[in-house]
Amino acid sequence: MNFIKDSIILVIGFLIKLIFTLLIDRFIATNILPDLYGVYKYSVTIATLFSNIAGLGFQSSIVRTISINKNNNLYIKKVISHSLFLILFSIIILICIINTEVFYNIFNISIEVFGIIAFAIIGLTLNQFIIGIFSGLKDVKVKIIVNDIFQPLLFFVLLFLFPNSINVLFISKLFVWSILITTILNLFFANKKLVNLYGSFTFKEINSNTSIRDYYKYTLPILVTTIFIGFSLSADKIVLSKIIDAEQIGLYFSAFTLSNILGFVLTSLLFLFLPIASTFYGKGKLLGGSLVSAYISKWLMLVSFIPFWLLFNYSEDILIWFYSVEYKNASYALKILAIAGFINVSVGFTGQSLLALGDSFSQMIIRFVGVLVTLLLAYILGINYGINGIAYSVLISLFLTNFLQITVAYYKFKVALIQKVNVISYSYILMVMFGLYMRNTIAHFDNFIIGFIVDIFIYSLLTFLFRIINVKDYKVVKLIH
Repeated sequence: MNFIKDSIILVIGFLIKLIFTLLIDRFIATNILPDLYGVYKYSVTIATLFSNIAGLGFQSSIVRTISINKNNNLYIKKVISHSLFLILFSIIILICIINTEVFYNIFNISIEVFGIIAFAIIGLTLNQFIIGIFSGLKDVKVKIIVNDIFQPLLFFVLLFLFPNSINVLFISKLFVWSILITTILNLFFANKKLVNLYGSFTFKEINSNTSIRDYYKYTLPILVTTIFIGFSLSADKIVLSKIIDAEQIGLYFSAFTLSNILGFVLTSLLFLFLPIASTFYGKGKLLGGSLVSAYISKWLMLVSFIPFWLLFNYSEDILIWFYSVEYKNASYALKILAIAGFINVSVGFTGQSLLALGDSFSQMIIRFVGVLVTLLLAYILGINYGINGIAYSVLISLFLTNFLQITVAYYKFKVALIQKVNVISYSYILMVMFGLYMRNTIAHFDNFIIGFIVDIFIYSLLTFLFRIINVKDYKVVKLIH
């Protein structure tokens, strides 16, 4: 596998997805009121949460399982078939649970809007499982073309084909259709790929005596972890829906959506990282695996600093420019969420490293702690400080969970996910931030775009002059190869 080529392709694909996602978000936010925008985004958040639960953890465990067993045809066929059956069964159960008054009361969600968006759970769940299969096979094409480009492009085109019909219910229907059509394509290409590699899946093979107990044993903690991760990532919005009005939720989502830009490189490279790390750690190459992880964290931080500085230093300007003046009150929350996102990206794939090491149990415990901390802090800080308090709860929770994951990896496996190269990089970024702050203080530009361009020029020049990227980075790339 050509790591550089696949990484570039993945980042480009995810960048295209990010652009269309942001354009879609802007179109919706500027064509409906902030409170309805909040209702729509909250409904999508809950649907995504329950699609992760419906995947039963198989969307993550299938990656490592295929990576280390790809030549065991019978085992792979049984794992995929049984996983798919259980996922479909869980989807049916979840949809039955969702379609109750108790559910709507607990999550304080719109019956009209979520009643439509709930159907996307079917597609979202299956899409994640299929992406996991292709990740295990180290095949990036379908993920990029179908999931990163086609789905957001389809949704974007559908929105602009019916501009006179735009309302929150119609937008919800278009979202569901874009997801379900994408699922059909994913199933088609997955079937074609798997049949070419392993032959047709026969009933006899699926029900053979081959034991997959180890697969279930590895997956179970991941399922619980997935639930904790889902609620941890959604806790801020769930608490918001209970203590703040819909318009404030809309403001928070504007800041949260923009802060997600920071994670786009992390999310795109996750497709490659987990099978690579699993291969290193599965062969007992702990030193090599930890070195790769440390340098990938460094590269992620250097790249993500550019969007971080835009969102942090020019938060109010970017909210007014991208959305409208109605959303400028979310600027402080955006600063906090930008810091949270930058920290999360800068430490790299801490949780995924534990999964690659085969320690899904520790990851489960850590995520459980993360959920409790997020819920507690979100409620306490949210009541007292509104959306800014909610943003602080996200920052504290992300810092805590990453710290625990790094600590467990070091003391349990002697794997140092943060190394000297990372400490040097962190120091460099702090120096750059201080320098750019002084530049903004001494020579402020009225046009924030010009100011940002000057800042990035200075950052790029300093990165080159200090040789932050050097021969050691190229050696690590060769090691990955």
